[in-house]
Amino acid sequence: MSDFDAMAAAARGDRSAFDVIVKRHQSALINYFFRYSGNLDTAAELAQEVFLKVYKARERYKPEAKFTTYLFRVAHNLAINELFAKKKPDIRSIDSENGIDLPDHEGNNPETGTMAVETSQTIKEALLKLNPAERSAIVLKYTQGMSYAEISKTIGRSTAGVESLLIRAKTKLKNELKKRGITGEMFG
Repeated sequence: MSDFDAMAAAARGDRSAFDVIVKRHQSALINYFFRYSGNLDTAAELAQEVFLKVYKARERYKPEAKFTTYLFRVAHNLAINELFAKKKPDIRSIDSENGIDLPDHEGNNPETGTMAVETSQTIKEALLKLNPAERSAIVLKYTQGMSYAEISKTIGRSTAGVESLLIRAKTKLKNELKKRGITGEMFG
């Protein structure tokens, strides 16, 4: 099946056709992002984000050039936006109680501490916007450090399903936090 055929089938609702595209191009995208970031985890996450963007646009996709040209255009735009844009607070991982560990604040500045508490509360509220499956996947991944395979066994979904779930959850969480004025690298 060609990339064009796979995208056409995906547009008709065939999710397995899109899996063909992911399997075919995932390594190349990860390598591409690794060159930009120098971090394999970041590269893998950004590659997943590209596939999410392409999947969401599958019905609008028009084969005007080679599929890889289209795919790497999306990747390039994401690299520029995510890796080179100026960022606000650097939010890196989910904490064990409810949310996300905040960056260390410098010294014992009460204003910085107050901002951290307010940000933490905002993050907790944003997490509550996720559905339970998304929230579980995020917590298992970022507080328990579980692999996709471990999460798969824990929540009863396929590994690919867990990957998709985490992509959706992270996207929703980032969008919710952006609405609330918090931006930056979320899951480093």
